[in-house]
Amino acid sequence: MENSTIVKNLFDLYDYLAGYPQVNTSDVGPFNIITSIGNEWPSMVYAPTIIFSEVELQHLKISLEGNSCKTLIVEDNITAEQQLLLKEKRFMPVAKWHNMSKLLTNEENTRGYVDLDISVCKSADQVDEWLAVARNVLFKGSSLPREIFMNAVGEGKFILLLGKHAGMPVSTIMVFCGSEAGIYMVATEPAHQKKGYGRVMMYEAEKLIYNAGYREVCLHATQAGVPLYRSIGYTPHNSLILFYNFN
Repeated sequence: MENSTIVKNLFDLYDYLAGYPQVNTSDVGPFNIITSIGNEWPSMVYAPTIIFSEVELQHLKISLEGNSCKTLIVEDNITAEQQLLLKEKRFMPVAKWHNMSKLLTNEENTRGYVDLDISVCKSADQVDEWLAVARNVLFKGSSLPREIFMNAVGEGKFILLLGKHAGMPVSTIMVFCGSEAGIYMVATEPAHQKKGYGRVMMYEAEKLIYNAGYREVCLHATQAGVPLYRSIGYTPHNSLILFYNFN
């Protein structure tokens, strides 16, 4: 999968979310701004092109004043001049996401013995359990827009996988079904990490994605997640840099 296709999957996800009434949207030049109303996610500034001027960046800075959305995501091949412009406008790099992809086959992966029951969320109760884990692990307990997740599951745009140990929800994965399939929100409760749950959840997600007709899958990994994804066959590409506006 081309790096540009992996980036497009993320931006297609943001574009899809922008269509919901629970999300405010605006644009400044090449920059798209989505801000969740009353929730932590989704809130992001993203640009389909890395070409932007100092004037556009200044307008973006002004637009974000008083806005809860402060994070800008761009590809890591921006020029040194653009990075300097971002710094001058008090956009500081805070994280990097590594674009990765994998070719899928119908070969069965060996999961070994892992005491984890995995299901696809269909009911409101299952979605609520999924959201509880994602909130706790990925968003420090902040709220997530339940209506968006429920609707996206109903539309077939999201596949939510929930892993349970001894009846307790402990792991999550979200699959975004766009023109390509993308894996997001891979999370395991801290007390249950290092037990192989993430690997087994990924194998189950890949099987579902393959059965849905996709032959490749992509994701955006944190540095901590790269070793796991490499170990199960994911190929690294370029990266995305997250900048936070400290204005």
